[in-house]
Parts: sequence; C-alpha cells; structure tokens
Amino acid sequence: MTAINPKIRLFVEGAFHAGAVIPLAEDQAHYLLSVMRSADGTPLALFNGQDGEWLGTLSVISKKKAEVRLVEPRKPQVGTPDVWYVFAPLKHGRIDFIVQKATELGASALLPVMTARTIASRVNADRLLANAIEAAEQSERLEVPVVRDVEPLTKVLAAWPEDRVLLYGDESGNGLSPLELFAQLPADIAKWGVLVGPEGGFTPDEFALLTNKKFARPISLGPRVLRADTAGLAALTAVMAWRGDWDKKPRFEG
Repeated sequence: MTAINPKIRLFVEGAFHAGAVIPLAEDQAHYLLSVMRSADGTPLALFNGQDGEWLGTLSVISKKKAEVRLVEPRKPQVGTPDVWYVFAPLKHGRIDFIVQKATELGASALLPVMTARTIASRVNADRLLANAIEAAEQSERLEVPVVRDVEPLTKVLAAWPEDRVLLYGDESGNGLSPLELFAQLPADIAKWGVLVGPEGGFTPDEFALLTNKKFARPISLGPRVLRADTAGLAALTAVMAWRGDWDKKPRFEG
C-alpha cells in the first residue's frame, strides 16, 4: 500500500476493485476541475459505503467530465453504531446544520418528522442527502447515513421496531440523566433512536403517546433550556459516548 495521502475524499456509487473506472457525477467533476483546479493524475480518496476507502487517480476527459481509476484499498469498511436520529425540521440553515452534525457524530439514519408544533412546512430530501454526503466526506466516515422522507411523528412511532430503544428529550423533569439512564438499560442493546421535538416542544398528546410506547425512554439533558438542534445533538452525543463507538481510536491520516 502506498503512502499517498489524497487531500480530497469523494462518495461515489459502484463496485470497487483494482483498475475499476468510476465515472464522476457532473457536480463532482465541476468541483474538482473548476473549484479545486485538479489536474489529470491527481490522487483522490473514494468510498462507496460498502468497500472501504480506496486510492484513485483522476482522469480528465473534458472541461465538464472526469472519471477516477481505482488503484488500491486504503481503509477497510468499518460500520458505525446503529443509531437513528429523528428530528422535527427547523428553518433552512439550521436543518442543514443538524444533518451535517448528526452525520459527523455517526448517526446511521436521519428521519425528519412532522409534529404538531413543527414550523417548517416542507423538507427538501435531496438537500438533506447532499449535506449528509458532504459531511461524510469531510469527517472520514466510510458510509453516508440513510436519509428518509419526512413523515408524521405518529406514523413513525406506529412503525417503530420494538427492539430499537428510542430516547426522547423530556423537558418536564421526568427523564433520567444520561448517566442514570444508561446504567439502567441492558448492556447488549445494539439498536438506538434519538428523538428531538420542534422549537415549541412536544404537545401533551405527543408526550402521552411517547409515554405509552415501551421502546421509548425519556432523557433529561440538564437544567438549562436547550434549542431544539442543541438538544438533539446532545442526546446523540450521549448515545455515542456511552453506547456508541467513541472507544475506538481515530484512523485519520495526514
């Protein structure tokens, strides 16, 4: 394996093997050729979410078209914890922030949900996915989280798997602290979910619905009032720290 450390990582689709030629999407070619001014033969790091990270070399076909020839594997495929991040959409810039940071923290799936007090009326799934891909490329992840279409919270809860523990932020004071909650839960739980409500919080009916779900557990996030985006990321951080993969060492290369 060579000691080349590419400066650019890209998520692409297709099967990886030595000598494979991977065509780049038009926006990827534009980024490399017009923004980064990459030349023919530039080393790149590619990942597809299945075959680890590979070293490749850029082949410039035209001003708007390029492809990458794979050379050799750089990192084996390593999965992230099975944690779904469920959130009520916020306004334009803040929902981008949520998706980026949840991806960086290691969420395996992103599920936008409509609640009674959700302010945002529309969700651009393509934009969410683009933000998740960019965050995965920059954070050295080897896969991109699944991005689900927006659905009503009631529908998501009705279809929720019984073996997946769902932690939801509870500002009423009934939730346990992360330290207390994780100490009570079985150590072999492998499937998690984190739910954060909208800026106005859950309604009494939504709290009642969550309370009646055996898989749902209220979690307290401290004495201060947190914004919706802060609260969700705090809960996701707690899962990753106590039951996630934060015991693993970084695998970054300079």
